[in-house]
Amino acid sequence: MSPPALSEAEEQIIVRERLRLLAIGFYVKGAVGVVFVSFFLIHFFMFLAFSFMPESSWNPPQKSATILHSLSVSPSPTPRPVNPGPPVIMFRIFAGVIGVIILLGWTFGALTIYAGRCVQKRTHRVFIYVMAGLNCALIPWGTLLGVATFMVLQTPVARREFGLL
Repeated sequence: MSPPALSEAEEQIIVRERLRLLAIGFYVKGAVGVVFVSFFLIHFFMFLAFSFMPESSWNPPQKSATILHSLSVSPSPTPRPVNPGPPVIMFRIFAGVIGVIILLGWTFGALTIYAGRCVQKRTHRVFIYVMAGLNCALIPWGTLLGVATFMVLQTPVARREFGLL
């Protein structure tokens, strides 16, 4: 036995509810992405702070000559080379790369939230498809959201909701 066929009004109610759930999914996915990428701010500021540390803070304090000679196996007349510390430019490059990653993550999260807004307002259908496709790469929740978006937006009732049929 097959279930009774749904009327057009019932199908429209079901599709509207699915679109509402998709919009919520885009909102949550975007917000979680923004919060997750914001944890990299700790690393960004850490590398930036290391790049502004004076070079003297990387060198250990000089020990007295008597302790230095008593600890060495073979005394040498030349002093030991001082550790110059890591190059400052490396910390700034790392901070720059992490900064770009943060900006890209915030942009992607904001665009995902905007896609949820477009689902809610029933506009920019192609943009919703693009964001659903990009979210498919973020396994598992982005894939679930993307596939569900493709499945719901392909139905004729959803197309009518967007004013296409």
